[in-house]
Amino acid sequence: GVHFVVGGWQEASLYHVDGTLVHTFEGHTSSVNALAATSDGQHIISGGYDTLVKVWNVASGSLVSTCEGPAGLVRAVAAMPDGKRILSGSDGGAVRVWLLDGTHQNTFEGLHAQTVLALVALPDNRHALSGGNDIKLFNVNDGGVLRTFKHHTNTVSSLALMPDGLRFVSASYDRTARIVEHGLAPQ
Repeated sequence: GVHFVVGGWQEASLYHVDGTLVHTFEGHTSSVNALAATSDGQHIISGGYDTLVKVWNVASGSLVSTCEGPAGLVRAVAAMPDGKRILSGSDGGAVRVWLLDGTHQNTFEGLHAQTVLALVALPDNRHALSGGNDIKLFNVNDGGVLRTFKHHTNTVSSLALMPDGLRFVSASYDRTARIVEHGLAPQ
């Protein structure tokens, strides 16, 4: 709660809430446009137009790992609640699952017809939501889609989990934001 991170050209910058720069994580070769933090606050995840996902140690400012594989521009990243896995979404509608050390664990092709622009992990550490031409609730272990949400009339650009863990907020290019129950039982 006392820091925030901002993407830029070839870097991500960590700031204190008072606006003081804490550290700059450099290493991408293009724009960094997707950012997340592990729930323990020890790692920053960055994704960029260079098709890479990078994991950074907040305390030391050092690079922990680079996730490389066949992917398009990385448009979304999320950290699973256990802090051991991360998700990335890219062009082509694919979501990839990575271990924090950069090991590729799985790829779920075709979750969306086009680009994955938003990702959010659910508190059960088994499911996530992805946003693109619609919203999918899927199992991060096997890629199985549990539910498809089509409450927007245009591409979904952002997703966030509500504090209760049972609802999410979605924003779309249709110029609306919606609060929706994802439908999984509370853990």
